[in-house]
Amino acid sequence: MSTISLPGRVLTRDGSYEAVVENLDLAGIGTSVEAAQNDLVEQFINWIQQCEGMGVLEEKLADAGFEGVDERTELVLEFVDEDNLHIGNL
Repeated sequence: MSTISLPGRVLTRDGSYEAVVENLDLAGIGTSVEAAQNDLVEQFINWIQQCEGMGVLEEKLADAGFEGVDERTELVLEFVDEDNLHIGNL
């Protein structure tokens, strides 16, 4: 079994938090870093289940730059701490 780590980042602006995975159209929103991370985890799990149901998970991940995923691959969502990235717009 192989493992692929997908980096999650939390972006902040004016007290709002958005957790994202680069190159995937997923976001978790919250009033704290932890709330945004938890929301992204839920969004990520739901997204994986939907993609698996449609048989497109490997394709979607490859399109996002995460190559080599198959039914035996363990996906790990890891949050990287970059001292809370700041963005202009959420």
